[in-house]
Amino acid sequence: MVISELDRGRDVLSARPRDTERTLSMQPQLTTSPQFGDSRLPARFWAKVKLGSPPAYRPDLGPCWEWIGDRDRDGYGRFWWVGQHCRAHRVAHETLIQPFSEGLVSDHLCRWRACVNPVHIEPVTCRENVLRGDTIIAHFAAKTHCPQGHPYDEPNTYTYFNGGRACRTCRTEAQRRHRRRKKGQYC
Repeated sequence: MVISELDRGRDVLSARPRDTERTLSMQPQLTTSPQFGDSRLPARFWAKVKLGSPPAYRPDLGPCWEWIGDRDRDGYGRFWWVGQHCRAHRVAHETLIQPFSEGLVSDHLCRWRACVNPVHIEPVTCRENVLRGDTIIAHFAAKTHCPQGHPYDEPNTYTYFNGGRACRTCRTEAQRRHRRRKKGQYC
């Protein structure tokens, strides 16, 4: 039997623990917080930034730095840096704190895409970023019980090859109903 590279990769991914990415905080521990107007970024960057107020649900983060310059269609600030357009929050984080590790994306802890305060940005995996957001995927992943009230625990959860899940109890009942209907048709 020949196993393709894609299947081999899928087996490796499914073999690791499901929430490996969530176990460690990926935010580096800062000894000093970056200051608004830091000279490591050019004056043309700071000309496009306005000091805002702290996020209402996370005042501990401090004030947002609002990007008032050009924004892309998703609402992220755009800045011309090293010969290309880059996302302004990423330029700020990589210049004032540290570059992103391979495979990590930025998660805005303040939930505001126009914010370029590097303290409000945490490098995380794409999966972690999606699960932290206000998305349909995050909503379904947070569910602990099926619509019929059965728990989504290890023995009662069937996991599909694409990562979706189903309640084993409900799935078994649906299969029984289907077999009964099918059997009744041929009598």
